[in-house]
Amino acid sequence: MTGYVYNMIPDKGSSTMSFFVCLRKFWIITIIIHQAFLSTAALRNPPVKLTASEITPSSLKLSWKPGNQDDISYIVQYKAKQHPGDFHEIKSIKKTEYTIEKMEAYQQYELRAIAVTKSGRSSPSASLEVVTGELAPSSALRNVRARPQDMQTIRIDWDEPEIPNGIIQGYKIFYTTNPDLPVVLWMNQEVAGENKMTTISDLIPNNTYTICVLAYSSMGQGPLSVPVQVMTRQEVRVPLQPRNLRARPISPNEIEITWDAPEDIDQVVDYTLYYNDSQKHTNNQVRVLPPTTKYILTDLVPDTIYHIQLAARSSRGLGVRTILVQAKTPEFIPNEPERVQVQAVNATTIYVEWQPPRPMDRKGTIRGYYVYYAKVDQNNNVIMSTEKIEDVNDGNKNEAVITDLLPNTRYQVTVAGYTRRGDGVRSRPKIINTMEAVDETDKEFSVDEVTVKVPSTSDNCAGKSNQSELSAGGNAEGELQEPKSSQSQSKAKTLKELKMEYYQQAIAGLKVQTECFAKVSKLADVLIAKFSST
Repeated sequence: MTGYVYNMIPDKGSSTMSFFVCLRKFWIITIIIHQAFLSTAALRNPPVKLTASEITPSSLKLSWKPGNQDDISYIVQYKAKQHPGDFHEIKSIKKTEYTIEKMEAYQQYELRAIAVTKSGRSSPSASLEVVTGELAPSSALRNVRARPQDMQTIRIDWDEPEIPNGIIQGYKIFYTTNPDLPVVLWMNQEVAGENKMTTISDLIPNNTYTICVLAYSSMGQGPLSVPVQVMTRQEVRVPLQPRNLRARPISPNEIEITWDAPEDIDQVVDYTLYYNDSQKHTNNQVRVLPPTTKYILTDLVPDTIYHIQLAARSSRGLGVRTILVQAKTPEFIPNEPERVQVQAVNATTIYVEWQPPRPMDRKGTIRGYYVYYAKVDQNNNVIMSTEKIEDVNDGNKNEAVITDLLPNTRYQVTVAGYTRRGDGVRSRPKIINTMEAVDETDKEFSVDEVTVKVPSTSDNCAGKSNQSELSAGGNAEGELQEPKSSQSQSKAKTLKELKMEYYQQAIAGLKVQTECFAKVSKLADVLIAKFSST
């Protein structure tokens, strides 16, 4: 920009000349300010003499000396050297020490500190590298492989754990012909140092051995590896065991099975895939032809655990099966509930009950049910915009009472269960007609040729015969009695049937009692009038 000004010098006294003179002064001032800023920044010294103490597998204390007399606070930066990415920052530290926590065991960390003064942040201090403390291995050995060398010997090799948490000092091999025994009762063999291969000898010919391996450090033992099984050789040699059998659900009805071919793949003519489920406990087999090492099981039951094994076959026979693996299909929406029944209770209430779908049709954990009800016309067609939903938010309940309906009205009722995946299939529609409304207007009766009005049930009448608090199915004193119809039947009724009958009896009883009370009351008035006149 400055060169551009000197290459185009306008006439003295012109306005253009004044502009470029001002522009030049602006750049000079900017340069001076920038140099002053750099000079000020240079005065901010970073902390010095960083030291680490109290080192554990997950924490350490970092200390330092101030680089300036007017330090306000400090910033600590740290990161594991083997992990790419930026430093983690901890700000607003008032002291000259800080304990960093939640670190990884046996990791090399790079640490540094920054001073904060009134004029800003200093540059980072010189880095300090520290290795955190050791722990026992926290992950199992990888890719444990076992194969027979002869009728009494098996060779085993493996890869070290992904998270050793320290220096591996050796390995332990556990093996048995009875995997149901506790591991402490298995035979074992130790391999010291960094060697990741061994053989176990003096085995029983033509027997299947289950093998696990673990690593250990000065801080303790790591977890056992996934078991592998191998059969000692027999006179007629069969294929080795397929490796790394894996199962992954890909839909509510499908599981993908993958594996690695055995080392003697040239002898394999086919694979036999075994699977059964946790509900039906039926054993199924599938034949898979090489070189395929993947198969998708279909037509499975949702929300079900499947047990899967694989064996290779040669012209000499079937080899040993792999260790059993498990996979669970995800939930799906349930099928419709069964045996849906609907009963009218009174003019505005209906009672709905149902049974849950069969276990194989539930396709998951049923969390509740939706009861759908809507008005229908004389042809049982749903009237638009009249459908409502009652949510029974309990998968163990199988009944609902729907209230606030219209008297003498036809309704269609359906029920559907729901899981986490959504609403299930609705049941077949049930049509129900609510009862007619009780006529509560005043009625007329004739007593001795005198026409009188009977008060409605809404009037306040004295006497126990008009108690509005009458319990469902009770007498005038509120005692619960079984309806006569059920007493005369030899077949016992269910509790739900009795509840419904008591409910209906109570409603009918209130109406009859009100009418009787009105008649008796009016008759008493007439008799009193006659006696008074005499």
